[in-house]
Amino acid sequence: MNAYSVLASKYDTLMTDFDYDGYFEFIKKYLVGKVKGADMASGSGELTMRLAKAGKKVVGIDISEEMLAAAMKKARDNALNTVFLKQDIAAFELTGKVDFVTVCCDGVNYVKDIGSFFKRVHGALKDGGVFIFDISTEYKLTEVIANNVFYEDAPDFTYLWTNRLSDNKVDMNIVFFTREGELYSRREESHRQYVRSTDDVIGSLNEAGFSGVLTFDGESFKGVEHDSKRALFIAFKK
Repeated sequence: MNAYSVLASKYDTLMTDFDYDGYFEFIKKYLVGKVKGADMASGSGELTMRLAKAGKKVVGIDISEEMLAAAMKKARDNALNTVFLKQDIAAFELTGKVDFVTVCCDGVNYVKDIGSFFKRVHGALKDGGVFIFDISTEYKLTEVIANNVFYEDAPDFTYLWTNRLSDNKVDMNIVFFTREGELYSRREESHRQYVRSTDDVIGSLNEAGFSGVLTFDGESFKGVEHDSKRALFIAFKK
């Protein structure tokens, strides 16, 4: 099945270790004076909601209908008039230019041609705009995730997550067993993430026209180390 067709219903449960509040608190200083934006690969809308609550006119973009449904429910529950669009971020289209673009929680790892994507983002930004995103690092994908098996056995579901590294990409297969009364249903979905070094990402950003690229560890928000699992990038359009 398509990525996030099954995972969407469990996504927030499985992401409790991701510090959305800390992430937003760190990036918001780069969004001062920026009003109109797009949150791409918006997933269940956690970052989108924080941007909207901060007064940003933000559009959420994701390819998964299930994730969009979860995000739209959050917007309704929070009385936010946030627009969500079903698009592949690698080929997104916006009506008018924006002040900022964000991509949180590995969305860029799913893009095969980041050079083309970065150029598209650059073209969508107003002069002085900012592009904020993170990736799972080369270290995480090759040393932690690759060729390993992970699982979780919760009261209402169990999942098995297997990963295979080949040709600078990691193919992931997740099998879910979800309780339905006295029985369990079995569903599975596949993901593919591309491995890129921090230097390669910076090089692609520069080629796309971005300048003054800043990099941080995406968990500690300090400098990127050789064993950082998430790298956060902040790039500017002159």
